[in-house]
Amino acid sequence: MTTEERLERVERELTETRKELADLRAELAAGLTTRHVEIADEAGTRRALLGIRTDGGSGLDLFDAAGMRRALLGVHAGGGSGLILHDAAGENRAALGVHADGGPGLRLYDEAGTRRALMNVRADEGPRLVLLDENGKTIWSAP
Repeated sequence: MTTEERLERVERELTETRKELADLRAELAAGLTTRHVEIADEAGTRRALLGIRTDGGSGLDLFDAAGMRRALLGVHAGGGSGLILHDAAGENRAALGVHADGGPGLRLYDEAGTRRALMNVRADEGPRLVLLDENGKTIWSAP
């Protein structure tokens, strides 16, 4: 193959690549639609997952460098929404949410993942604060 033939081939490939890039830019500008997006770090470890859940809700999961889920932000198919925070062992430690009826709630967990405190405001019950022991038994509540 002569130098001129090689040059023509490279120019053709460059023109095709430019066209493909232009098409890709146009598709991205028009909007990208997918059911989930996974983001990984340089080592290939999943660090974030944004997507539609199997129950129809949506969520954003965030993972630490070891691949453990540390936070989850979601909207439930039934209308509620929430944020759940996990410790390095993957145990629930705190959850903040809004129920489908609009009532907010907060739950705190110990290092074993046992619910130890909850506070919520429900339309049918009003405000409530409950403290629980390590077995999940109520030790104090108001009202």
